[in-house]
This record gives sequence, C-alpha cells and structure tokens, in this order.
Amino acid sequence: MNSPAVDKHAEEMVKAFFDIRPTDYKLPTSSLSRGNAQKVVVAREVSMNKKLLVAAQPTRGVDIGAIESIQKTLEEAKKWSWSFACFYRAGGNHLALG
Repeated sequence: MNSPAVDKHAEEMVKAFFDIRPTDYKLPTSSLSRGNAQKVVVAREVSMNKKLLVAAQPTRGVDIGAIESIQKTLEEAKKWSWSFACFYRAGGNHLALG
C-alpha cells in the first residue's frame, strides 16, 4: 500500500495536523526528538479509528511545545466521537483522569 495518494496523505498529516518535525515522514522514529517521537505514537494511535484510546501519561518527559501538540491532538480525537481516558501522574503515586 505504497501509493502516491497514501504518501501524500501521510505527508499532509505529519505537516498540518500532527505537527511532527522534521516533516519527512519517512525518517525512522528513532532519529526524532523525544517530543516528536511521542507525537508519532499519539498520531499512530488516533489514526487507527478505534473506539477507545487509553493514554497513560502521554506527555511525560517531553517539552512544552510537544505537550501542547499532544493535548491538541487528543482534544481533536474527542471531537471525532472517540472514547478515551488520559491518566496523568498528579504527585506521589496517584493518577488523575484528564
């Protein structure tokens, strides 16, 4: 499934919607920063058209720009009628639903 249409769609999603940098979608994830690698994981999961997404600390260990981008992506996923739960560590060993 390596058609020009699929390539074009992937490139558009990387650039416009998921804000992954650099925008060369053919680069291995291992060559990306931690924040951009995390955005790839979130992008992959929300692109799979599943009914439920559970994300445990999806923004842990990434910079503020990546945090904002990941949160924006998850907010958009809610608009697509997804059901999902995000868990964030809220001090100590407690998890808070976000």
